[in-house]
Amino acid sequence: MKLIVLFLLVFCIYDLHAQPGDSLRSQLAAFEAIKYYHSSMGINAAIYTGKEHSGYPEFYEGTAYYKEPAWQKGEIMYDGIHYPEVFLKYDMVKDEVIVRSADSITAIVLVPQRVSWFRYEEGKFIYIPKTDEFSLFGFYHELQAGKITLLARRKKIIDEIVTAAAVVHKFVEKKGYYVRKAAMVYPLKNEQAFYEAVGEKKNELKQYLKSKSLKYGKDPEAAMNAMIQYYNLLSR
Repeated sequence: MKLIVLFLLVFCIYDLHAQPGDSLRSQLAAFEAIKYYHSSMGINAAIYTGKEHSGYPEFYEGTAYYKEPAWQKGEIMYDGIHYPEVFLKYDMVKDEVIVRSADSITAIVLVPQRVSWFRYEEGKFIYIPKTDEFSLFGFYHELQAGKITLLARRKKIIDEIVTAAAVVHKFVEKKGYYVRKAAMVYPLKNEQAFYEAVGEKKNELKQYLKSKSLKYGKDPEAAMNAMIQYYNLLSR
């Protein structure tokens, strides 16, 4: 705790005395301070203090994790601290982020509410807390960000298939789409719900989708991605 306070104090003092033309030097100083924090904390960093991940039986078909079961290099914002190079897994069954410990032996489960976001090469996931208006709290894949943010909720369930020989356990992916607009999150159950969410730019987006030879019914995610990207471009 003392080291964290010292780190914040040094950075804040530097930032207060920085001149407008010192932005690059300020960024470099912040980067060096963060590097020093990580090297000093090592295995005692907050990110390495969670419970151990137990995993799943090897005979289950498929994977519980995003993309693949192997560790993926990424970055994460945890407890307000940026960890730029960590090995991650996203457990889509339990909706949990897992990091590989500093000794590369243990898989550690992070407290979801303390994760602001994490990122792989394939994209960024953000944590949305529970509110009175929105109960589906958890991690969402941020497909497009801007005045309207397009989100995908990617979950997996364990399906049990009973055969004459045995019970087969298989990971099955489920997904849903949402938009976040003016701090509110709206589910996109169908094409009509999407156009209701974008409101005033509905006709422009339909024309844009047609110009790109995309059809909502054929590939909803690709269609929504294209239209939200265009919506945010028009809203600049």
